[in-house]
Amino acid sequence: MPVFQKTGNIYAAFLFSYLLHIENMESVEDRWIPKTFEDLKQETGLSRHLIKKAVRILQEHDFLETKEAASPCHAHVVTYYRVKWV
Repeated sequence: MPVFQKTGNIYAAFLFSYLLHIENMESVEDRWIPKTFEDLKQETGLSRHLIKKAVRILQEHDFLETKEAASPCHAHVVTYYRVKWV
């Protein structure tokens, strides 16, 4: 079932598609995609609020896994995203 039909949220569907695209285009370890909120904001044009909401919806519908870690310079938190196939 398409992500939009299951979640009912266009931003969640967009973020899912974007992360899937990144996963397919970049060589990422164990399919974990490291991104800060600022990265996603610049790359997608979505606000921090919309990104958080989309991530929460995707997690609730079992489309996405996340984990957080401090950046190497400890200046900010990096979130790692992994698209889950349902």
